[in-house]
Amino acid sequence: MYRGEVGRPRIFKNAKEVTFRIEYEEYEVLKRLALSRGLTVSEYLRELIREHLREEGNIKEESEEKEEIDERLIKIYKAQFIAQLTHIKGVIEKEYETIHYVISDAEKRLKELLNPYYEDPYTVKNLERDRDFLLQKLDELSKSLSVVMRIQKEVKRLRLDDISEKAKKLGTRISDIVNKISHVLDQILRYDI
Repeated sequence: MYRGEVGRPRIFKNAKEVTFRIEYEEYEVLKRLALSRGLTVSEYLRELIREHLREEGNIKEESEEKEEIDERLIKIYKAQFIAQLTHIKGVIEKEYETIHYVISDAEKRLKELLNPYYEDPYTVKNLERDRDFLLQKLDELSKSLSVVMRIQKEVKRLRLDDISEKAKKLGTRISDIVNKISHVLDQILRYDI
């Protein structure tokens, strides 16, 4: 076996490594932005550079490019996308019961606060705990949703329709949960807790 068959297939046909320095704070911002989109810093920077070059008219739009993607690379991408979607779906299913329970609890506590004769000193404290939990889950779900959206974009580009449908369904499911959480958080925040 010669060296060309070992390891993962190349992403680039003609790559050039570029090294440069930036301020640490700027790197941390880039890292946070990349992670929020489910990308590595390198992937995010390549995306930003491509987008800028397209805007300047120096490279063609993706639809105009003639992409020849190696079949081995497509199989690897497909396996990665399926693994990521399966993992996210598993996490969502595992967390859904807890999230649903906390939402129901928060809604009950909100109704209790509306009753002027009901006095329980722990209601507000428990509602604060619910709020914090739901804010954390909202953040986690938003990150998962951005990963699913990135996968949807990639599978569309690669014309992997079977995976695209799975990603779309999962994205819709996450969006529904995010909307429920947002609705309850909005009600909690009205009480200025």
